Amino acid sequence: MTYTKLDRDHTSIKIDVDSSSIQSPAITTGSGRVRLAVTTDTHIEFGANPTATVNSLLLPINTVEVFEFRSGEKIACIRHASTNGKLCITPVD
Repeated sequence: MTYTKLDRDHTSIKIDVDSSSIQSPAITTGSGRVRLAVTTDTHIEFGANPTATVNSLLLPINTVEVFEFRSGEKIACIRHASTNGKLCITPVD
């Protein structure tokens, strides 16, 4: 079984997912990974100044996924359909 070691203080960032692209603040991660969990179908984009669109990577509702990530960058998100939700971002240590 594989385990994910979360940041020591388990600080998660919660972002509202709705009809416009929304950016997270810059995220610092020691391992170069982030854990993402979504409560609605969500498109995501990584970068220094990202904008999520309906053509960005889709995370289906109730997905939890770990991604390689460049520390200091941001994550943008936008909903896929008409249901708003949350994106929870947790840096992995």
